[in-house]
Amino acid sequence: MVLEGAGRGSGALRVLGPKVEAGTTRRGVLWAFAGLLASAFGLTVGWRRLGREEAAPPDPQKETLAILLDILIPDTRVPGHRATGILEPVLADFRSNMTTHRALLDGLILLDELARRRGAADFLSLDRDGRAKVVEELSRSAVGTTGWMFFGYLRERAMLRHYANPISWGPLGLHHPPQPKGYRDYREPPSLES
Repeated sequence: MVLEGAGRGSGALRVLGPKVEAGTTRRGVLWAFAGLLASAFGLTVGWRRLGREEAAPPDPQKETLAILLDILIPDTRVPGHRATGILEPVLADFRSNMTTHRALLDGLILLDELARRRGAADFLSLDRDGRAKVVEELSRSAVGTTGWMFFGYLRERAMLRHYANPISWGPLGLHHPPQPKGYRDYREPPSLES
């Protein structure tokens, strides 16, 4: 594309080549070029996403998280996570900011990597015992690692949401949340006075 000035100091350009109206300004040409480049590199898709709420994770991620929660909060004498319906709220907690959302995505990838080290195709293809061993290994992740961030946040959000639901209180013999004033120090046992 060739540009030709319409006159000294006039600020107008004509584009020689593709048919463009005479008198097109430099700014207009620059925006046209920016639009062409953005289209060529798919950047308009990113621009369209700005300001929109992010879509829910694909089903395989949701399924993996549900199975992980089955291991952390199984159906026993106390109803499991499926009875208290915490999967969607925990996903929303993870998606609430970029750091925790990245931890979710990286943590699910890490689960699959840990499963592959055990000879499985991915976390979902393991049997219940294999999954439990992977989760146990994940729980021992070093401080500051992806596994530590993912597992710690998941455990915190899942337990808070699960035991906030009255369905979980009755089998424990309680008529209130197990730790009504919070759990300020994980090293100390829960109490009503804290």
